[in-house]
Parts: sequence; structure tokens; C-alpha cells
Amino acid sequence: MRGEESQNRRHVSRRVSAPSLAALAEHDAEHAQRASGQREKPAQSAIFLQPRSLQGGQGGLKLVKRTRGSSDRQIRCKSQSYLGFLHMLQQTIGFVGAGQMARALASGFVKAGLIEGHKIVAADPVPAALEAMRHAVPGARGLNDNASVAKAADVLFLATKPQQIATALAALRSVAGPDKLVISIAAGVTLSTLSASLGEARLVRVMPNTPCLIGQSASGYCLGPRTTEADGQLVARLLSAVGHAFAVDEKLLDAVTGLSGSGPAFVYVMIEALSDGGVRMGLPRDVATALAAQTVRGAAEMVLQTGEHPSVLKDRVASPGGTTIAGLQALETGGLRGTLMAAVEAATRRSIELGQV
Repeated sequence: MRGEESQNRRHVSRRVSAPSLAALAEHDAEHAQRASGQREKPAQSAIFLQPRSLQGGQGGLKLVKRTRGSSDRQIRCKSQSYLGFLHMLQQTIGFVGAGQMARALASGFVKAGLIEGHKIVAADPVPAALEAMRHAVPGARGLNDNASVAKAADVLFLATKPQQIATALAALRSVAGPDKLVISIAAGVTLSTLSASLGEARLVRVMPNTPCLIGQSASGYCLGPRTTEADGQLVARLLSAVGHAFAVDEKLLDAVTGLSGSGPAFVYVMIEALSDGGVRMGLPRDVATALAAQTVRGAAEMVLQTGEHPSVLKDRVASPGGTTIAGLQALETGGLRGTLMAAVEAATRRSIELGQV
């Protein structure tokens, strides 16, 4: 029972209620109408939910858009996850800054089938960064400046370094109004700082990490005071398409930065060190690295899938007088646990400092 409860808690962020599904579908449908210049005709169409047949294990819900004089258009969805079963976003997504994280997010959105490449626009003062964006996301368009991106985009990601955020905000002040959803991934830059420059824009702070490129991101986000329920659902949809997303209080986003934002680099060092240990003991480098990476991957999946505390899983591997307990003693002697905790603390404090620049 305890394991089942833990699994249920983990899946909460990936689930969506029936009203939320309908709201997301209606939100995209309305946006498509506005983009095409059509007027909405609520009396002629409706989006509603019907139960799907449980035959063959295909249970859940189906979204049906019924228009007078035409057949139903169905959008199928599983009860556990809605992301892969809704139609593509109609919005244009813009990136102010085309660095590694921007490219990882844009590529992740496209790979997840959430948006087409030609709906991505970006600006960056470094031509090589824009070229890398076009290479990572075929069809993506590079624009001349940040203001042009803001004008073209419905959803705008601020993907500059914290030290450059003031310059970026100054260029956006006159074009980022209440019709724009602005999502900042700049470490440490607070909602109040963003609001002081962007006025009425709907603001969100997000801290993703680079595994979003392969759909395995761990992200934290916080909604600003002017955002709507539909905005929150859209942000969750974007982030959940490239991994797992957790809504947190803004005061915790610096800790998210220190843990999951910087964490992949910490884990890469661990994998490298394990591989070095294998090589020292005689393993070929390619075999040692593959074993180390798969060991970390498997251990992480054990934590996520079983819901067990890491210490419980650790104790199950360490038999009395065995090899693992000898290795664990070496880790304790070397201070691995304290060093990792200090790394998260140092990265968190640096995030706070960057927000004060």
C-alpha cells in the first residue's frame, strides 16, 4: 500500500482533470480561430468529454469537438497522461537567447510532437547560436532582434544569462503586454524584477535542466500573479512534454536551481568518477563508462518506480561484510555525502546572488 501511495503522489503532476482537458483543447481552438481571423460561434460547436470503451484495455476519456452540420472530431487521451494525445499547439513560441537551454527546450518540444519547427522563432546576438538553433530545430526561424521575436511570439521564453537580463528586458518593455505569456528561465531573476520591466505581461519563472533534450527534464516553476488558469495548464503541458514538472513557491526556485538545474553536471562527475574507478581496476573505458551510466540510470529508476527511500534501497545492496559496504565506507571516508550537499547549497546561493546582480 505504501508503495502504491507513493506512486500515486508521483503521478499527480502528470495527470489532468476532465475540465482541464477541455479547457486546454478550447484554449487551442480559440487561438486558432483568432489567428485565422474567424469569429467564435459558441452556439455552433462545443467540446465535451465522453467515456471511452474499456475493451482491449483502452479505457480513459475522449474529447469530442462537435460542430453543427459535421461529424464529431475526437481527441483521444489516456487518463494517466494527456500530453501525447492532444493536438499540436497553435501558438508561436519565441526564445530571447538561443543558447544551450533554449535549444534543448525548443528541440524537446518538437520531438515531443507538441509544436512544429516553423512555429519556433529566436534571436541571439551570437550568429553561431542562431545557426545552432536552426540545426537543432529544422524550420526554426532566426529574427534580427528581441523585439521582433516578442512581436511574433505568443509564448516568449527569456533564455538569456542572468547578467544579460536587464538588456533583454529593456528591449521588450514596449512589446510585451498583457497578451504575452513570458516564461523566464534566467536563474535567480525574480518575478518582481521581471514585472518591474514588463508591466502587464503574464509572467512565469521556470528552472528546467538540459535532459529536456531527451524528454527527461526535472523542472520547477512558479506562476506570476497575472497568469490565468489556462496559462498554468499550458506551462505544465510544455514542461511535462519534456520531462517532469513541479509547481513550487517562488522562494524555492533557487533551491530547484541548485539541485536539479545544476544537478546533471554533478551526476556527470559521479559517472566519470565511477568510470575512472572501473578503468583503474582494468575495465576498458567504453565498457566502464557504459556500466557506470547504466548503473546510475537503473538506480534512479529504482527510486522513482518503487517509491522506497534511497537509504532502504542502499541497505538492500549492502550485505554484511560484503563488497558494497566496503565501498560505502570509502565514500563516507571521502565525504561524498557532505560534498554533494555542499554542492547543492553552493549552486543555490549562487542563484540567489545572480538575482541580485
